[in-house]
Amino acid sequence: MLSGHGRKIYCTYLEEKSHETVYIAQCASCHGAAGRGDGRLAASLEPKPIAFPDPERARSRSLMALYQVVTQGVAGTSMPSFSSLSEEDRWALAFYIGTMSHDGAMRGRGEKLWRQDASVKRHFPDLATVSTMTEAASAKLMPGRTARDVVAYLRSNPGVIEASKPTGLVLARLCLRESLAAVHAGDRATAIKLGLSAYLDGFEPLEPIVSARDQSLMTAVENAILGFRSAVANGTEEQAEAAAARLDNLFARVDAELGQSRATPMSTFLGALTILLREGVEALLIVVGIIAFMKKAGRNDVLRHVHAGWISALGAGAVTWAVATYLVTISGASREVAEGVGAVFAAIVLLSVGMWMHQKSSADRWQAYISEKLTAALTRRAGFSLFALAFIAVYREVFETVLFYSALAVDGNSGALMAGFLICAGAASDYRVGATADQCAHADR
Repeated sequence: MLSGHGRKIYCTYLEEKSHETVYIAQCASCHGAAGRGDGRLAASLEPKPIAFPDPERARSRSLMALYQVVTQGVAGTSMPSFSSLSEEDRWALAFYIGTMSHDGAMRGRGEKLWRQDASVKRHFPDLATVSTMTEAASAKLMPGRTARDVVAYLRSNPGVIEASKPTGLVLARLCLRESLAAVHAGDRATAIKLGLSAYLDGFEPLEPIVSARDQSLMTAVENAILGFRSAVANGTEEQAEAAAARLDNLFARVDAELGQSRATPMSTFLGALTILLREGVEALLIVVGIIAFMKKAGRNDVLRHVHAGWISALGAGAVTWAVATYLVTISGASREVAEGVGAVFAAIVLLSVGMWMHQKSSADRWQAYISEKLTAALTRRAGFSLFALAFIAVYREVFETVLFYSALAVDGNSGALMAGFLICAGAASDYRVGATADQCAHADR
């Protein structure tokens, strides 16, 4: 129904109140500024525009129904199709119109219920439910006034749905149960997908903290997850149940370990330190290797492209952090795909640069290559390849670092987090300078 990208865009769009601007521009001339069906053109229309605040009609109207009407129009009436509007604008109209039968008092009571009553959240697990469920349907699950107030709050603040979604071990256990249920239902494909999500989306973001506290426990969990996925894919239902039980017991141990002290400053510091060390070393070695190789080849003129590549990757990492924090939710599977694509692309660029340097290795070819008529054009091509290689090598690691640091930041201890980052970054910088000088010294010999 809605892509994750689309959900975040129109949630942000609604929260910025620009939805009212769209309504005034597109709908107010017929329906009126307050949606009462009394716009300046209403008198000349037949049938008359409907009044959106009418509580009886609003009770049986879902946001999806409003979106479809806005998109398709209504045959036999003066309601035209607004398919020319962007998807975000059409959803913004649907959400705004869907709030016109509610007032501030209803939304205030709904917010209180949402924050205090866990059972309410179970009835609205995701944005799809908010979009398709009517107030009348909600009233079958909870008292009528409660349903009205909660619907009023969620339609005005859809972003809270994303914020309330389970994470960490809660998500891992939920995926584990759903995967086992899919096995019993005979749906192995879904069971495998959910088993993978239990690791990528649930447990993997916790790895740095668990590793800093109990490396053997982290290894045991990873092995148990592999065992569960193998049992789901190739084993019997009994084997899958046994593997799930072992994994759930390990999750309980992880929960107890993390619960002993909600991310102590030391564990956050060690997590931040080890994450940056692990993710940065590979990129650092590639960049240092490129720099040393260029110096050995006497191509100091293209080093600026290498530096521009890794510096741009750091800037792109900052943008990624902002996007991942405020605009989109990046799933574990998407993260793995992005890392895989980045690795493949980096390998291709590295191979092409290697072939290029090999072709220029003989003295005759090298002299011909740097002749006045060709040097400038070929340097530009080589420069782009080196820029791309440095950028991808560094950004691939920055991408994963951003995601792991986001998980660490949830537990607070921002001072310890920054200390781990800065110390590791400083050490990496010293290492890069030292390694570059050392490799260049060898290259000069």
